[in-house]
Amino acid sequence: METETLYNILSGQYGEILETRAMWECIGALGVKPFKDGDKWCFLYGENLQEGVCGFGDTIFKAAWDFYTNIKTQEVI
Repeated sequence: METETLYNILSGQYGEILETRAMWECIGALGVKPFKDGDKWCFLYGENLQEGVCGFGDTIFKAAWDFYTNIKTQEVI
């Protein structure tokens, strides 16, 4: 049972690592750069917040994760 639990933990961590890598590859491929918007970090793909896809967070990583989640769920033209 311990081996199975260890496998599940390691598989989960490996999945998180792969997803994080995919996030940064996506952001890099789109050429999106983080910037400060008030007290938050932002990633924006598009002309503006109304027409583009964006992500916000207290840290660059949290903003990147929000952006990645949003870009995966929204249709980008």
